[in-house]
Amino acid sequence: MLVVVSPNRVAVRVEQESEVFPPPTGPTTSPEQIRELDDAYFAGDVAGYFHNRVDSLVAWAQCQSVDRSSGLAGDVTQRLGFLAQDIAPIDDRLRGVQIAADAFAVRHHAAETLIRLIAAVLMAREKDEVCSIWQTIALGPTPMIEVIKNIQTALDSDESRVLFSRISVPEDMLRTEASNPQLERAVRVLGSWVEHAVYLLTRNDINVNAGNNKAKHGMAIRARDDLRVMFSKEGPDASGGIAESVLNGSDTVDILDRPLLQLLSPPPSSVKPKQGLELTWLRLDAAALLAETTMLATALGAIFHVAAKAHRDRYATPESIAPYPPFLLALTADELLGHSVTGMRFPVTDPSDGSVNLRPSGVGFHKDFVPLIVDHAGASKAVVTDN
Repeated sequence: MLVVVSPNRVAVRVEQESEVFPPPTGPTTSPEQIRELDDAYFAGDVAGYFHNRVDSLVAWAQCQSVDRSSGLAGDVTQRLGFLAQDIAPIDDRLRGVQIAADAFAVRHHAAETLIRLIAAVLMAREKDEVCSIWQTIALGPTPMIEVIKNIQTALDSDESRVLFSRISVPEDMLRTEASNPQLERAVRVLGSWVEHAVYLLTRNDINVNAGNNKAKHGMAIRARDDLRVMFSKEGPDASGGIAESVLNGSDTVDILDRPLLQLLSPPPSSVKPKQGLELTWLRLDAAALLAETTMLATALGAIFHVAAKAHRDRYATPESIAPYPPFLLALTADELLGHSVTGMRFPVTDPSDGSVNLRPSGVGFHKDFVPLIVDHAGASKAVVTDN
């Protein structure tokens, strides 16, 4: 036990000496500091955070109302000095929209966390000296494109194609399960989710990543569930009506049939030449988004465990680390998402240099984009009628 006396002479008792961080010894981290930093980092459970977020959103979807008379909700209400009835009610109709929007945000959060951890682990492997994974993540490049380039450079130079296995599968499992075809399948599944994370963060035919950024920085978005877009072979009849049976019939294909996230943003910077402002509608399938998050977190947990175990093997600390994820033969990203619709985009302004707009309206699918020619002049309205 260590007792620290603070400047105001108040004694502070610390149970473990390791909890008192060593003082600086120069412009770079010392070996003791490296151990202390990663002791703290690897004693956590980064993947568990995302699994808990998924569970909390599912629980929220199944919860009809919040009891503000007890528990955490009651404590929050008491701190605010409010009575439960004084708090603005939440429109239950919007619950599904808000859950879907949060599912979108947590999926992107998991994707970025996964990519930044991989980049740090690969960077640490390239160094001759031992370094802190936590510090490497903290000081890594801020622009995501640079982080991804570093990963691609490292993995592309791996001629034997075993590097990803070494950072995602425990060493003892690689030895004992080397001939197990299930191990090969598991590594392929994990790799597909890493590729999917990169795809989410760099896709440029429809600006998925902007949705996450616009939500984080000022909520410059709108989530809604009152819009449906479909393609039908039949149009309005002579009286300006269209039967409900037509809209739900076999000749009608749903494009946007879930809540939407709407955002304004220019195309990604990778699009050249520079184009104008775009309106993007992203389809929010909460179940699919949470399934994606679960698999991204599973890949994250695998890589985090392997790095944590390497640290513990070196220093014998921390005593406990997050376990390796269950050996699941789950779906790859492409198998899960298939040909699902990602969303739609619409040009709002032309390029500022007066050139022709090269980004027409269109529908984005999981791995494809289909441009559309919209006949604005021929647009018409219809009233949906019963049969």
